[in-house]
Amino acid sequence: MLPAIPRSAHKLKSRIPYLKDLQLNFILIHYVYIISAILITSSIIYPGSDLKYIDALFFSAGAATQSGLNTVDFNLLHTYQQVILYWVTMLTTPIFIHTTVVFIRLYWFEKRFQHVVRDARALRSIRSRLRTTSENEHLHSHGQGGSGINGRL
Repeated sequence: MLPAIPRSAHKLKSRIPYLKDLQLNFILIHYVYIISAILITSSIIYPGSDLKYIDALFFSAGAATQSGLNTVDFNLLHTYQQVILYWVTMLTTPIFIHTTVVFIRLYWFEKRFQHVVRDARALRSIRSRLRTTSENEHLHSHGQGGSGINGRL
């Protein structure tokens, strides 16, 4: 799933001229995540009652940014709207976002440096084989230790 995200972002970048100038970095991903959470949440809680869309948008922005601002009494909302706002508040907390970013960066670093791990393991096995070979040669040369140079005493 994660490798598909950069590919789709690259396709979108090539289609929209303004996006070519944007650099895909972690702060931009934070902004996109929070703004899309606000828009999706407002479109979910809007149709449930006599709530105006601007109030639903304000509720969603307040929940996504943990500001707690509201224009309508929270008790007047339906239960599903309150549950949605509660879940959005939990999914957009800085702790959740930063933990997710840490795991995504860990995944990317592991993918990027797989060749380093592979080379280190190969080098480790070569070193261990060379060490056993040199130890075997050292064991065979013990009988000639008192012979001196070229077998002379």
